[in-house]
Amino acid sequence: MQYLCEFIFYTSLNIDKNKTLFVHVPPLDEPYTKEELSEGLLEIINCTLQQINDDFCNQFKNNSNVY
Repeated sequence: MQYLCEFIFYTSLNIDKNKTLFVHVPPLDEPYTKEELSEGLLEIINCTLQQINDDFCNQFKNNSNVY
């Protein structure tokens, strides 16, 4: 049996594997409370933004040395 989340994830990877993030969020209170879920999602968002920022800064540094 195939699931929609699996389809979305693999389709996204096929489009651009370097820019794909898929977060499967379990049902509320199974096994995490809404507070635990929100903390986890916030941590995922913060880590993702940090990685994007780091990648951008590294790309900028590499391009600035071209002169």
